[in-house]
Amino acid sequence: MIAEEGVASERDLDCESLERLASVYESFIQDAGDGFEDDAMRQLVAAAHAVYRSWTSDRARTYRAMEKLDDLPGTAVTVQAMVYGNRGLSSRVG
Repeated sequence: MIAEEGVASERDLDCESLERLASVYESFIQDAGDGFEDDAMRQLVAAAHAVYRSWTSDRARTYRAMEKLDDLPGTAVTVQAMVYGNRGLSSRVG
């Protein structure tokens, strides 16, 4: 897309180019069979499940064994609302 549009980086792509790029990425995801969830609550639940599954992955188990962290009780998911600081000069984030 960068070469096609003749720009230096993805930051220089215009809105239309970014929309086309997002569409290409979406088709890659759908072609891979992973699906593309549009429902925000289902996305949230899927993300939480991914965190829980990662706790039992071979890589995580190996890391905990190497660092002698075998007695840890588990992992957790924190859901936090985003704070946007773009509502005017008096708006802040933190």
